[in-house]
Formats: sequence, C-alpha cells, structure tokens
Amino acid sequence: VPIKKEFASTLLSFEFINGDEVLFHTSGSSGYKFLKYGLTSKKFEFEVPIEKEFEGLGFGNDRSMSVLNELISVVYPLGNKIERYDRYLTRKEDLFVDFQSFSITESELKQVANDQNRMFDLIQNDENRKTHSFGIVESDRYYLISYYLGSFRNGDFLKSIIEKSTGETKTFRTVKIGDVEVDLLLIGKGRGDELIFTVNQEKLERMSDSQIQALSKKLKTPIDQNSPLLFFCTLK
Repeated sequence: VPIKKEFASTLLSFEFINGDEVLFHTSGSSGYKFLKYGLTSKKFEFEVPIEKEFEGLGFGNDRSMSVLNELISVVYPLGNKIERYDRYLTRKEDLFVDFQSFSITESELKQVANDQNRMFDLIQNDENRKTHSFGIVESDRYYLISYYLGSFRNGDFLKSIIEKSTGETKTFRTVKIGDVEVDLLLIGKGRGDELIFTVNQEKLERMSDSQIQALSKKLKTPIDQNSPLLFFCTLK
C-alpha cells in the first residue's frame, strides 16, 4: 500500500479494528491523534484533533497504543494520563497516573509553547526530572507503562504497573531474582494478565560469572550471556 510521505512521518503503533480497518496512533505532528486506513476503501483518514499543547511536537513512542476488548488506550510522551477510546474513536474516561513531583504540569506544557527545543530542555533536565516518553502494554486487569525519568543518557528507565479498577500504581526500575538485580524490558503480553519481558542484553553481557551462576541456579536453567532471555510473568 503506497503511503504518502506526510503520513509515514507521523506513524507510531498500529492495530486492526472494526474488521477491515488499520488504526495508527500518530506522533501528533499531523495535528491528529489517529490515522485510519480502510482495507476495503483503500483510503487514509486522520481522526481526533490533538490538543493545542501537543501540536507540532511530533514526538512519540512506537508502543504508544494498546487495543483490548474493543477499547483503545493511548499515552502521550509529555502527558500524565492514559486516554481511552471506543472503536469508533469516541473518548471515554481517562485514567490519570500520579507521578507526584515528577509529573509534567499543564503550566509547564504551556511554557513549552509547541517548541521542540523547549520540550527537550524540559525532559533532558536531571536536576528537575520529569516523566516522559511513555510506552504502554495492557492486560485484562493492568496497564504497564514504561518511560524515562530525566534525561535519556543519565535518567532512569522505569516501569509502572497500574491496576485498572483502582488506579493503584507500583513502580520499579529493576527486579531482584535471588540476590541478582536484573533489568527487564517489556516486549509484549501473553494471555490474561501474563506479561513478557526480556533481560536488557547489554547488562546481561556485563554480568559477572558469579551473578550468572546465581541466576542460573535460581532459574534452574543454564544462562547463556550471548542469548536472549525471556520471562513470562504474572502479577501477584
């Protein structure tokens, strides 16, 4: 399918909806949140205008949208809420995420004034760290969002598990398996509430022999530092 340049430059996550439509979440540079392609009509249509504060920033994550049970959930890179839509792209109730002092406030968004340089000044600041650059995966009961706190180079890459019914949030950077700290990267989900992680390969390769031995013993399987390691996890 030929895609015009102005469309291609804005595309992020995509999912199939309504049988014969492909829904793309966009970076917002088009002025819209979604781009819909009809397999039957072979037409592209922009849908849902973006809020003025996000116009022109053109900044996003390639896992910024989730579709489950005909509910579409998206998260914007400078936001503090998960927006929810039905399959007709009608806005439903949002889920706000409390990042406390690390949240980007409405006044700070207005100060960015749709200027990408000001936006990067805001998020690359390690003295006054802010949450940004979200990705989202959801299961039946939970959202799991991954994001940066502070700069891309020196900040923390965090994950937060959010219970849909209560909004209760648990945040972590690494997990402990036995006595070994492991940096997990979320890559998808299985059935129900099962989440699939992989170990950060760079950090796996830098583990000491004693750490690898301890990890192998705890997991009851030999660990090869040069091979990807997957974890299929359910929340307790």
